[in-house]
Parts: sequence; structure tokens; C-alpha cells
Amino acid sequence: MHNSSARNLTSTIFVLALVLGAPLFRCQADTITFPSGDIPFSSLDYISKPDPNGYLLVVGTISPDSLSQFMSYLNSLPALSGNQPYSNASIELAPGLFFSNVMVPTTAERQGLFEDFGGLIYNPYTFIMPAVGWSPVGIFYNLLPGEYLPFAGNDIPTSLLGDPFAFRLGPSDPSAAAPEPAGLLLIGTGFVLLGLARSTLLRRSRTSSAIAIA
Repeated sequence: MHNSSARNLTSTIFVLALVLGAPLFRCQADTITFPSGDIPFSSLDYISKPDPNGYLLVVGTISPDSLSQFMSYLNSLPALSGNQPYSNASIELAPGLFFSNVMVPTTAERQGLFEDFGGLIYNPYTFIMPAVGWSPVGIFYNLLPGEYLPFAGNDIPTSLLGDPFAFRLGPSDPSAAAPEPAGLLLIGTGFVLLGLARSTLLRRSRTSSAIAIA
């Protein structure tokens, strides 16, 4: 009698989960902690603006010297979907830049597909023109402020994965402990960049400071 009641209760819970969309059956794992002392990005490209749900992307470059090790780490993670934060209070994603509420990369994101991000992820190799007054990107770091083409379907091709890569941030952390913008003058709807290492616009030019574009 006891076993029969237990089976009936289990069946009832399962049916209710299916009817309600099965939130308890999302592909989540136990608590995951980012490895202490590891810094995934050798440089940070940009932080996106929030998507409709308040999530952001921190986009940067994995050093070629550590790319293989980083990909091995991603492959060691359990299968995941949805939004599962690391248990760390904060994570140093790039040298000197700490972020809280960092999401564990989903199975799709480890392959370059950022389908859970409601905004666009931009290809840093597709510089179009300087930013004039507005940019779809929130904060530029080691990337020349400007307009860039998005990756089709928010899918970073395998040939580029790692340069760039991205981590999603939960809505509670809109930005990092970023350095103050330097070497930049905002003038009307345009801007003047000072102290660039090169005078010409490269296909992918780097600056050395965080630059916010409204």
C-alpha cells in the first residue's frame, strides 16, 4: 500500500511538471565554481548593453597559449541549458576586471551559439565605421569604438571561437569594476580618440582603456 501510494505521488508530480512546462527538469547542474586563479580572457573587447531580460555579454579574447586548456575546461562541464550562475562571489574574467553573477556557459555557448542572449553578439573583426553618438555596444575596452557586424544567429564560427568568446552576466551586475575612460574626448555627436598606437583604422584596432558609448 505504501509503495503504491509513493508511485502514484511520483506519477502525479511528473504529470504536473509536464503540464507546467517542467521547470524542474531544466538541464541544470549542482553548484559549479569557477577555478580559483584562472583568468580566461587575456584582453576584454566590450560589454554589451542589456538584453530585454537584463542579461549582458562580456566579450573578450582567450590567449592562444591557453585556448586549448580553456576549451578542455569547457568540455569538462556538465550539460547545461538556461541560466545557472557560478557560485563565486566574483570572477576575474580579464586582468584586473572582476564580475559577479557570471553564468556558467551553456552547452550551446561552449560551441559558440549564444541563443540564450536576447541581444546581438558582434564580430570584432568587422569594423564598419567609428561610433558617432550611439553604438549598440555598451562599453568598449580593447576594441576601437565603432559599428560592427553581428554574428549571424549569434553563432561564433568554430574558426573564431576563443577570439572572441563571451560570458553572460545576470541582471544584477550591469558592469564590471572598470577603469575610468582615458584618452577620449566626447564632442557633440562625435569623438576624438587620443593616444592610439596607430594613426590608421585597422580591421581590428585595440585601445587600452574602457570607453562608454551612450
